[in-house]
Amino acid sequence: MSSLPAVVATALVSALAAAASSVLQHRSARRAPDSTGRNGLTLLRHLVGQPLWLLGSLSAAVGLALHVAALGGGRLTLVQPLLVSGLLFALPVSVLLERRRPSLVQWAWAAVVMIGLSTFLLVARPHGGSGSTPAPRLLLATIAGGASMAVLALGARVDGRRRPVLLASAGGIGFGVASALIKECTTAAGHGAATVLASWALYGVLLVGAAAITLTQVAYRSGPLASSLPAMTIGDPAAAVLIGVLAFHEQVNSAPVAVASQVVAFSLMGVGTWQLARLTASSDR
Repeated sequence: MSSLPAVVATALVSALAAAASSVLQHRSARRAPDSTGRNGLTLLRHLVGQPLWLLGSLSAAVGLALHVAALGGGRLTLVQPLLVSGLLFALPVSVLLERRRPSLVQWAWAAVVMIGLSTFLLVARPHGGSGSTPAPRLLLATIAGGASMAVLALGARVDGRRRPVLLASAGGIGFGVASALIKECTTAAGHGAATVLASWALYGVLLVGAAAITLTQVAYRSGPLASSLPAMTIGDPAAAVLIGVLAFHEQVNSAPVAVASQVVAFSLMGVGTWQLARLTASSDR
């Protein structure tokens, strides 16, 4: 394992890059012409020709590289929750792009998010675990995550009003599953490039990651940032923490009071995220 400060610093810079990507890609997707419809492939074909979206993709690539580095040295139960801090960059930045200053209320809700994140990490005290996990265990987690994504995506087709939330939730779960697969790939990389290329986890990352990206782009196109970013932001670490505990044998404090505190902490992050997104959407009007 790398030193804890290095892992935390890398994860935080990764969150910053991912935040910039979310703001730029959301702005591009919302500006897509109505002729693109809500079909994921049609929308992506349009977006790949947009400079702003490509800049967001470059930022996402930088964030991914840093994310891989953080996962290579740290635990899923530590790294993924830290990515929530990206909200402190993404939502105020989306306002600053319009040359407006974040309000005191926005900073207050940002503080709520950070309190929730800090509480979770302090109470959960992630520890233990291994850099790798038996293939059947990780495969089962991947299948379960994929099934959850499919159910949410189907639900989005039925319930148009909740479409952005459902699609973003599916995308968030996908990113959490992809992070677990990336962690497995970083362990395989220690045995050489051939081992990585022979690992099913690499191709799982490509498949699940592509599905998650497509779902989030359609979610961005389907409604305001306030409708999609909170669900995606919370879905990612929730899925990753669950896989970290069940598949990688990472441990968090499981005392009843601690578990209740962790639930409250995640709830604070969720409420704070939603309020930040809602206030930012109001400022963008």
